Amino acid sequence: MRPVRPARRIRSRAPADRLAHSAPAPLTARTLTDLPALAAALDAVRRDGYALVDQELEDGLRSVAVPLHGRDGQVVAALNVAAHAAQRSLDDLRTNVLPELLTAARRIETDLAAATEHLPTAAP
Repeated sequence: MRPVRPARRIRSRAPADRLAHSAPAPLTARTLTDLPALAAALDAVRRDGYALVDQELEDGLRSVAVPLHGRDGQVVAALNVAAHAAQRSLDDLRTNVLPELLTAARRIETDLAAATEHLPTAAP
């Protein structure tokens, strides 16, 4: 399984027992492949509401991702911004990019809710 940024955000909502079957193959020296470390990172994503990844998919690539929720509150997609590590620090992504990303996500969720207002919701 590839450690893509939005995938970590979405995977944080998956049942914990599925983690044992989805450990990523290392793509860089920074890719989290240790299951306890990956579980801790997913716990942080659940707690914080966003994923911040530093050069795990590709050397020099940092990214931040946030969830997009459907009308029922379930995560249906993720919104992601990637930047070159030489151009954006982790603190810059967290401080300057994340608030804008969260604002964009809330606007998309509002539009998604309006667009699906008359559609039936899925049964639990």
